[in-house]
Amino acid sequence: MVFRAEKKNIYWEYCETEKLIEYQKGLDFVDQKYKVLSVTIDGRKGLKELIEKRYLYQVPVQYCHFHQVKTVKTYTTKNRLWKGT
Repeated sequence: MVFRAEKKNIYWEYCETEKLIEYQKGLDFVDQKYKVLSVTIDGRKGLKELIEKRYLYQVPVQYCHFHQVKTVKTYTTKNRLWKGT
């Protein structure tokens, strides 16, 4: 797990499995040294809610572009022969 800011790694931790408690520990470390202005996350379930509650909805949270595209591909068809009614 890696937290980055201004193209630098500011926190990293090897985790067998990424759990929300690991993210909480990382955010505890980051909060001691930095002011969090925004967060870009992967699709980890519950992570967006954790960050929103932690920062009282004052910090914008967005999904990274790769995970946005992956989600769209998951929920759309590859069939190009759609016939609208």
